[in-house]
Amino acid sequence: MPVKKKFDDVCGDLTAGGTADALTVTTNGVISSAHLDDGYRLGIWSSGENTVTGVTIAVDGLTAKTIKRADGTALAVGSIKSGMFLDLVYEAGAGVFCAANIYTAVTSVDPTGTNAFTGINTFSVAPRPA
Repeated sequence: MPVKKKFDDVCGDLTAGGTADALTVTTNGVISSAHLDDGYRLGIWSSGENTVTGVTIAVDGLTAKTIKRADGTALAVGSIKSGMFLDLVYEAGAGVFCAANIYTAVTSVDPTGTNAFTGINTFSVAPRPA
């Protein structure tokens, strides 16, 4: 695949089609299953917010693969936001794409008071005890 086409596929020239829970994408280079090696990377813009934990992506008409968090765990509902950039890296051993930019949610941190973190890029901080 020419370098510019691969660059465009990785750096955000692709927008997902399909639904928010069953993404599709057509790359600039049109890949085959032989191209899905460990570490194959795609950068796409999402089309909506996911409503299930088992989000899939079908690349160039190939069999749909599940998208997981960066650590390989299942996505949470709402992990993918509409218009969000997804940095997807294929893990051949598991047969899944991992979103390198979606991490396991932090549920609570208590350094000096009570802090509850929820969702993606949102958090609330309880007042510090007097």
